[in-house]
Amino acid sequence: MTAGTRRWLEVGREKRGHDIRGDWEEIEVGIHNGNECDNGHTACSSCCKKLANKCPSCSLPMGYNRCRAIEKVLESVKLPCQNLMYGCREMVILSKKFDHNKTCTHAPCSCPLSGCNFVGSSKQLYQHFSRKHKGSATHFQYNNTFPVFFTLNDKYRILQEEKEGVLFVLNNKAEILGNVITISCIAPSASNREYFYELTAKMEGSNLRFQSFTKTIQKGNDEDVHAEEFLVVPNSYFGSYGQISLDLVIWRCDAYPANIQRRTRANAQSISTSTGANAQRSTGGV
Repeated sequence: MTAGTRRWLEVGREKRGHDIRGDWEEIEVGIHNGNECDNGHTACSSCCKKLANKCPSCSLPMGYNRCRAIEKVLESVKLPCQNLMYGCREMVILSKKFDHNKTCTHAPCSCPLSGCNFVGSSKQLYQHFSRKHKGSATHFQYNNTFPVFFTLNDKYRILQEEKEGVLFVLNNKAEILGNVITISCIAPSASNREYFYELTAKMEGSNLRFQSFTKTIQKGNDEDVHAEEFLVVPNSYFGSYGQISLDLVIWRCDAYPANIQRRTRANAQSISTSTGANAQRSTGGV
């Protein structure tokens, strides 16, 4: 950092009312807005507004020129990741922070239980749920079929894998044609985890079987949790008391059964099978 740039970082501190060294993001915005006077002094957007677009060093009007001096500063500025408190230890070049944020695997996830305000990395969340809410989930093992019970009006069921502790949410939304059901995995959007699942609904004379990839969510109570592919279970599949039991199996991406071809989320589709003449058919998407 040159002496002139260092002087700019310090000058006018009383006029600005805060220390410019804490304004790195504002400085970056200032570069794109061109906050520089004819003498080559620069200022962040926040400072320009407070000083009525007058230079804090010489009081000349701040123009719309390229701030080359600060561009050089920003090339060397590194800041902690915004997910530092959730375990990310990377120091990120300011100009790359948006790219890093999109791919950071330490992005926070929220506890899916209503009334619990816990927020942490996916690893922290899985540990939290195992300690605090163990009895609130249906536990299962990968690659093994297990039953999931819920009622017509239950909005979700929480599922937790026994060995790794990964959390999934069965989302259930009542619609006119039936109940829309999907499975989501609670993990950062940049997570490289990928899971494939199969849901089977049974009624006398008919089976509905649905296969798809899980959607990744960071909040269990996300209002837009349903993926493009989903299972629609007609009301006739629910018992007289509005209850149903689905057979569910979840596979990790490295353990798909041999009869399932590896497909991307873009072409995942539902499959309907019948054991009788009156089977219902469900398709992924509307």
